[in-house]
Amino acid sequence: MIYASTFLSYSSTDHLLVKAVACELGHWGIVPWLDKNELNPGESLRKALSEAIRKQETVTLFLSKDSVKSSWVQEELAVALEMEQSMDHKDRIIPVFIGDPLELVNASDVLRKRWLDSDGTTVDRLFIAVDPKKDISMLANDIARDIAQRIYKVLNIKDRREIVLCMDQRGNGKRTGIPTFIPDNLESLDAPALVFRQDIEERSPGETLYGEKWDQTHRKIKNALSCALDGTRWKDFKKIRLIGNAQLGLAYVLGHYFNRNTSAHLYCMNMDGVVFNNKDQRRDCPLEGGNAHCESTHARIQPIPAGSQLNAISLLLSSSYLVTKLTRYLDAVKDAPPLVWVENPRFTNNEQVMQYISDIVALLMRYSEEYDIRTVHLYCGLPFHVTPLLAANLLHVIDNVIFMEFRRDLQDTSAADEDMYVALSI
Repeated sequence: MIYASTFLSYSSTDHLLVKAVACELGHWGIVPWLDKNELNPGESLRKALSEAIRKQETVTLFLSKDSVKSSWVQEELAVALEMEQSMDHKDRIIPVFIGDPLELVNASDVLRKRWLDSDGTTVDRLFIAVDPKKDISMLANDIARDIAQRIYKVLNIKDRREIVLCMDQRGNGKRTGIPTFIPDNLESLDAPALVFRQDIEERSPGETLYGEKWDQTHRKIKNALSCALDGTRWKDFKKIRLIGNAQLGLAYVLGHYFNRNTSAHLYCMNMDGVVFNNKDQRRDCPLEGGNAHCESTHARIQPIPAGSQLNAISLLLSSSYLVTKLTRYLDAVKDAPPLVWVENPRFTNNEQVMQYISDIVALLMRYSEEYDIRTVHLYCGLPFHVTPLLAANLLHVIDNVIFMEFRRDLQDTSAADEDMYVALSI
């Protein structure tokens, strides 16, 4: 895979801004190489930096009054210029001027000879210029957006027929560098890859985004996808490959974004290399052939009486082990909608996955007609690589789907039953 990545070259005096930019780049699918996170103790610093620069698709050069005087930045710049020249591609270096561009270029012997026009009056280079007096968070957001858009163009992502999207949230260690959970059969593809992360801090196995953090993260991811891919209705179908170690809400967001009305074939992979897809699905109508009476029975679930008029239901898609936990949660929640459960098998092939989803579609269409259901509170226990295919097929089947995320961060605590799920906006 060709990771959308950038080496961040900067002076230590600008480290707060650069760290903030590195965090923001994760929302745009860009892998930032930041020395404080990537260098190992005992490594030869010069050798490590030189190798890192050559491995990244781009170099982002933060130029300030201090960095133009920094010997380290000058060394990194020399390597980057050599790399750029060998690739014959001027866009490989992305200058970020923290201050007046002309003044900063003139302060560097190397840049003055290369980046000024022949009159010496303007910078003959595409660049990002920022006002150092602005708030760091606002600066970081603007800089990360502009860097990402430049990298999208360098990799020509919008015209590629195959794209890899990776959600890297949960696990151990910092969210930096290339993800370690990518199977070899995906890693070997000649396709650009966007890696989405909410920051460059430590992972945890049960981290769950919700509230303001969730809203910011999923909105920025969708904005990044729109910019990188130039929408979702392309002349030719694209193969969108999805993989992730993340909460299921993020898998649902991706499927919802690349729904059955888009020109995307979803190929969803787990960490063992198993792939499910919707390649042959018709795009102009909901899935057909499903069992509209696919509800599973359980002693803790009361059937909905015929003729009931309901606005909403709680829908559980999982194996049986979640039923008791969920009914305990619903008992603790005031006015919770009645529960409907559809047990899922152990998915072993694509036909089985799509049949299960077509059953869910048929069930919801029946409930909409018979019980006037307009809202579904979705409790999803499906695998990560099945959830996007479900989300892609719920468009226009039910008016409003509220995704209920299990608070895995609370599962080993003494949290109250009513706190174990949280509603996510999609």
